[in-house]
Amino acid sequence: MLSIVVCHLVGISFQTIEKDCLSEQLGNISDADLKMWISKYGWEDKGDSVFITNQEELVKTKKITEKISFDSK
Repeated sequence: MLSIVVCHLVGISFQTIEKDCLSEQLGNISDADLKMWISKYGWEDKGDSVFITNQEELVKTKKITEKISFDSK
């Protein structure tokens, strides 16, 4: 269960992460287990690092409209 939470947080926080760091965050898991999580989340193995996603593509803009009225005397 903890691994799912860690993977979710990695997915929303990183574009790229070192494999050693990801493995450590997941509880010092084996290379085989790490490959399973990389595959499960659709991440890309780039050798020493893992490409998570381009975070810029995930940013959602929101239009904010402010309505301010001023009293005129």
